[in-house]
Amino acid sequence: MRAVRLVRSLLAVAVLFAFHATTACSADGGAPILDEGDAASPTADSLGTDASTGGGHDATLEGSALPGDPDAAPRPEAGSADSGMPPDAQIIEAGQDAGGPQGSPCQPLDTIQQQACGICGFQTRTCLAPDGGPVGRWGAWGFCQGQVPGGCTPGKTTTETCGFCGTRQKVCQNDCSYAVGSCQGQPADACQPATVDFEVGLSCDVGGRQRVCSAACTWGNFGGCFVPEGGTASASIKIPTTVGAKASAKFSLPAAQTIGLLADTCPGATIGTSVTSYQYVEVYNPTAKTATVSVWTGKATGGADIDTVMAAYGGVNVPLTPAARSACLAGVADSCTDADTTACKVSWAGLVGADAVTIGPYGSALVYNASFDDASSGNPHSGAYQMFVRTDALQ
Repeated sequence: MRAVRLVRSLLAVAVLFAFHATTACSADGGAPILDEGDAASPTADSLGTDASTGGGHDATLEGSALPGDPDAAPRPEAGSADSGMPPDAQIIEAGQDAGGPQGSPCQPLDTIQQQACGICGFQTRTCLAPDGGPVGRWGAWGFCQGQVPGGCTPGKTTTETCGFCGTRQKVCQNDCSYAVGSCQGQPADACQPATVDFEVGLSCDVGGRQRVCSAACTWGNFGGCFVPEGGTASASIKIPTTVGAKASAKFSLPAAQTIGLLADTCPGATIGTSVTSYQYVEVYNPTAKTATVSVWTGKATGGADIDTVMAAYGGVNVPLTPAARSACLAGVADSCTDADTTACKVSWAGLVGADAVTIGPYGSALVYNASFDDASSGNPHSGAYQMFVRTDALQ
């Protein structure tokens, strides 16, 4: 049974007190309680206990109230400082038009009625004298205000995907936000579909085996032994497989390919205002061991002496943002000192000694080579150069 609460009437106050716990919107701000015959609200046990947030206004299920739970987050009471509701409004059941529909006589003038609407929102109407006389008539209900953005209808239950091929339940609480259950049904050792896992060794004389994650979020079987192809970038060089040996290749700093000059020390390098020619070169480790590699640049046959700088990044993905460029692993170097007769000549840069590059088994590093001089400089700032790599250690 439901009653109309008329704040200005002593009788209504008594009725409100008697039915405080069963009204559609309780005095402490609770949302409507499901009528008999409505779908039963899911319980915490039915959704799981390891809840995760669903984003937006969703709440975790663990420690959160379900529809009808007295601990549910309340809606502000009419007349409270944060409710936005008129302090003297008569609270009525939504859609009941207590006192009559629009246009019905009403007294006293300027009486305000309020009813719930939308997603935990409310709307109001007032008693008006349209002809200026003493007899009032109810106006139309105003727009629905105070709704929960992105909210839901209390008691509504839905299922969504989560994790790796799992699902979870969401149930709408009395405050029109979702409580989210734990992710269920994920396969054991679940994985992201299409992920490739390469493992060194695995009963192979050299190289290793790889497996691929299926659309069902489970790993396929390992395939046959193979050595991954490396150095497949447009500019690449493989390190020698013997400690102390070195290899070299001829590259070029394109005059038309320019970028802000990298400076300072990795990580946390800065990007200057000078715009210079640059090139990324992939340095590939074809061995099953972790390699320590010294890298330097020098004058190519037929080329000029170029003042260069150098830095290194892990993997083969070219850094595309300023933040990614700043997160270099080694460098930034604009000179070097090494005993090799081809290294550290004139103003050629190198990553040697403490700046040497570490590359994992069958892994790669991306080396940034750039001219120190601006693209508008009269000094040599583009063209051919020689790049050297030396394997200092294999562990």
